[in-house]
Order: sequence, then structure tokens, then C-alpha cells
Amino acid sequence: MSETVAFNARPLIYASGNFGKNILWGTTEITLLFVMTDMLELNPWLAGLILLGSLVVDGVLDPCVGFLADRLHTPIGRYGPLILIGAPLSALSFFALYTLPLVGAGSAFLITFLVVVFRASYSLIDLPHNALMTHVTRQSEARGRLAGYRFLFSSLASFILALSLAPLIQNGGGEILSPRGLAVFAGSVACLSAIVMVASWSVVRNKDRESARVVRFRTHSESFTLASGPTFLNLSDGLAGHPQIGK
Repeated sequence: MSETVAFNARPLIYASGNFGKNILWGTTEITLLFVMTDMLELNPWLAGLILLGSLVVDGVLDPCVGFLADRLHTPIGRYGPLILIGAPLSALSFFALYTLPLVGAGSAFLITFLVVVFRASYSLIDLPHNALMTHVTRQSEARGRLAGYRFLFSSLASFILALSLAPLIQNGGGEILSPRGLAVFAGSVACLSAIVMVASWSVVRNKDRESARVVRFRTHSESFTLASGPTFLNLSDGLAGHPQIGK
């Protein structure tokens, strides 16, 4: 009975990674520009330029992360190393970024650095987690349910953000997003995201290992075929009395 429950819960726990991702990304989408301009007092054009630059970096890094994930062969899998690095790094950079108003450090260089680090580390959890879905199950019907679970957890993160940010914005006395309240909120969100992301990979880590073994075997097989194919062809041609043609 317990094995059945654990098996049924595994897709749900994997899908909860969408909660861990969306609660970080949703917070930045809603509040980051406001924090940069109103709390850190950056010029709006500079804040916009920083965000634009981070999106460009993100667009460049996404294919690189995908390229790297497809070629990783580690004992814990193809995607696990990226998620295990990206989850704490994205949480720490997120927390550091939203703590700047509290500590009074708001230089444009530091803000740019933290925004870029956050975007880059977020790519390390987002793309590998998405790619894992193709290895969690091979059945199209099960993948459809899994996609539904992921959408559910993304929506849940948005709902929780709406409930959490409303008290911070209203804040009784009229102060909008107090630095201390923002730091506490960011710390809670960062810890929750990191824990959920690691857990979402952990429950499917065996599938990740299997995918790494399959890719490694396929790569070695292709290398062997490419290296030995011309030799076998030349040998057979030579035995048949045809001229041997090679590089």
C-alpha cells in the first residue's frame, strides 16, 4: 500500500518544481522594477536597461544550458547537477537582491550583478526541470496529467504570491513594501523554492540516472560506428576485389 502511495505521489512532487520556480519568477515580475526604482532609487531608464540586459543574457544562456544538459554524464544524472547548483544559487541571489533596500546597498553595478546571477541560476533549474518531464514517464496520457499538475502548481504559486504581497503593499500604516518586510518575505520564498526544487528532482533522480546511462551508451555506440564503419567498409571492399577508398 505504501509503495502505491509513493509511486502515485512521485509525479506530484516532481510537478511541484513548477511552484518552486514560479514563486521566484513571479515575485520578480511583480515587484523587481518597483524595488529598483522606488526603494533603491535607480533612474527608471537605468532600471529598464538592467532588466533588458538581463533578458539578453538569459536568451544567450538558455541554449547553452540546454546544450550542456544534453551532454552531461554524471553518476547522479544529466539534470541533477544543474538543479542542485541552480536551486541554492538562485535562492541566494534572489534573497540578496531583495535585501538590498534593508542594508542600504543600491549601486547600479551590484544590482546588475545580482539580477544577472539570478537570471543565470534560474536557467539552471528551469530548463533541466522542464526536460526531466520527458523521462518521468513515457506514456502520453501520463504526460498529459503531469502537464496538468505542473500548471496547477504554477497557478498555486501565483495565488500565494497574490495573498502574500497584498499585506506587504498595504502594510497597515500606508508604507509600501517596507525593507524589513520585503527581506523576510524574500528569505521565506527563497528557502521554500530551494527546498521544493531539490525535492522535485530527488523523487525522479533514478529516471535522471537512467537517461544519463542511455545517452552515454548511445554516444559511445555512435562513436564506435563512426570510427569503425569506414574500416569495415574498406575491408569488405578489399575482400570483394574493389579498390579501397579512404581518407
